[in-house]
Amino acid sequence: MRNLLGGLPDEVPEMYDLASPVHHVRASCPPTLMFQGTHDAVVPLQAARKLYRALDTAGVPVVYVEFPWTEHAFDGMYPPMANPAARAALYDLERFLACVAADRQPAGQSAVNASRAHPRTNSPARESGPSAGR
Repeated sequence: MRNLLGGLPDEVPEMYDLASPVHHVRASCPPTLMFQGTHDAVVPLQAARKLYRALDTAGVPVVYVEFPWTEHAFDGMYPPMANPAARAALYDLERFLACVAADRQPAGQSAVNASRAHPRTNSPARESGPSAGR
């Protein structure tokens, strides 16, 4: 971080504030979906929770999903999407995007039909899975 921000937090606190997303939260932020692994060595768990609380307090539509025993990117890269947490995250992402799209339908269009479409295939969405009933 020293090379990126020019020093350590106690040396250049203003640079760390500028780089932290929590200091840029406003009510005008877009709907946000956050995935966090509890063993993430890149993004500290407490930092993710703090950002979630800031977004929620600002009135931003936010969903926070914490995956136990997972690292950054949920070990989903090698082999691609083989990790159960990565598959669950993809499912939650697709549902989140469908809901956001449904909320932004032009007047006169049915948001109900849009929210039932699978965002990648436009086929009926699954009603079961890791986040069903949430």
